[in-house]
Amino acid sequence: SQSNIVTAGDFNSTTRFGSFKYSLARYQYLHIAPESVILSAADQAAGLTFSVANDYIFNNDTSNTFNIIIPVRFPQGATITTSENIRVWSSGNGTNGLQVSMIFASKPTVNGWTSLSTGALIGTTTLGTAATNSITNIPYGSTFSLDNSFVGATCYLVIAFPVKISSNTPKLWGITLQYRMTQVDN
Repeated sequence: SQSNIVTAGDFNSTTRFGSFKYSLARYQYLHIAPESVILSAADQAAGLTFSVANDYIFNNDTSNTFNIIIPVRFPQGATITTSENIRVWSSGNGTNGLQVSMIFASKPTVNGWTSLSTGALIGTTTLGTAATNSITNIPYGSTFSLDNSFVGATCYLVIAFPVKISSNTPKLWGITLQYRMTQVDN
């Protein structure tokens, strides 16, 4: 039988093999690639498209703006603070950039739609307007610990794409979310 592994300077691990409890929370990263984002058929028909050849989502329409909503699957116990960041690789249309919002919403605790609570906005940022791609770090707007239980909370990213101007198509190559964990179960 294998025994628990303890990293030097950390607390003893729990009784399960592969579980580590750290004395200080350790950084973890969650990457959301464009190919994993689900685009509606209506949005795709109107001009929001995934480029297989270039691995990005782009708005190819000169009159329609688009919002995509991405559920964020942080692990149980993830800690988000204003010291961590969301890193976005994108480009704008030369006048407007992509707008990124993160919503932290409480799950309903009783039956019925009346129990749904309004989501707390973690932050909204407009990214670089230039048509050339760049990487932007967006700090979280508030601090919270994620509880994935029945009565916990869930997170969503909302990405707003401005219109295409001339040949400048707003693009999204990827998003990486930084968070901390005090315990990692492998």
